[in-house]
Amino acid sequence: MKKPVVFFILAGFAAVLASMVVYSALKRKEAEVEQARVKTVEVAVAAHELALGTKIEAGSVKMVRWPRDAMPVGASSDPRAFLGSVVKIAFVENEPLVASKLFSGEKTAGVMPLLIPAGMRAMSVPVDEVGDIAGFVLPHARVDVLVALSEGGGGNASNRAKIVLENIEVLAVAQTIEQQHDEPKVVKVVTLLVTPEEAERLTLASHEGGLRLAMRNYNDSKIVLTPGVDVPGVLKAYSNRPLPGPQLQAASGRGPRHAVVRPPRPVEVEVMRNGQSREAIEFVNDAARARPAKGAPAAAPAAAPAAPPPPPAAAVPAS
Repeated sequence: MKKPVVFFILAGFAAVLASMVVYSALKRKEAEVEQARVKTVEVAVAAHELALGTKIEAGSVKMVRWPRDAMPVGASSDPRAFLGSVVKIAFVENEPLVASKLFSGEKTAGVMPLLIPAGMRAMSVPVDEVGDIAGFVLPHARVDVLVALSEGGGGNASNRAKIVLENIEVLAVAQTIEQQHDEPKVVKVVTLLVTPEEAERLTLASHEGGLRLAMRNYNDSKIVLTPGVDVPGVLKAYSNRPLPGPQLQAASGRGPRHAVVRPPRPVEVEVMRNGQSREAIEFVNDAARARPAKGAPAAAPAAAPAAPPPPPAAAVPAS
């Protein structure tokens, strides 16, 4: 009878010891949970993906625990704080809702005004398949704007190309403000985010010449100063020799760059023959032929036909 009693005593002691260990572990875990609860706070987050222009409703918000010291600026612990607001920057699921990404005023002019920061303007310009880079210009891309125009008028007109805007954000292409898939789509209108001064420059450029867009890397925001280029500048690219005058004139269509060389005026001499007949003779001497016209570049003298022998100064009547 002694062995069963010892066995039951040991079993009871083991059970008490195990229960104490479990209780201690549970208390420690409860303390950790309580400590974590003190360090966190409930935050309103997106219950699902919220696209641009979505109106926040009750089903769009849920509450989750968030570290108190990492709470986003503008977040709220009240699930009703953002009801009725409009999304101006898209949210992913479980992302905290913040006031800076929402529009709480009355929505009366669509989504586009929500994308325009204070002091900026949205301006649309026409483009073609080439100007739109074959459809690869998508919303939120960064581009430079170039214009090709004619300077001067009449015979002095010349063509010139120049970058007029740099590092400009594309707000929309056609009527699309968000691109779900990175697929090219040719459009005829691109909306750019510009300052009022840039809007004036863009208006004049689009009125005076054709526009082209040059796409930038997202991380490239460097402003490059360029003088622009005209036709002679294009033709001199990758060349260490100046073009001949006639070729340059024909390529640029600007006409001659120097004064036209006019032939020298002939010298007229009246000759009396036999005391009866008179004859007027015109000829150009070598000095007049070699002398260039005023304002024209000097040229190497060319061989000229021999001048006729000088006539007699005066005719003596025969006796």
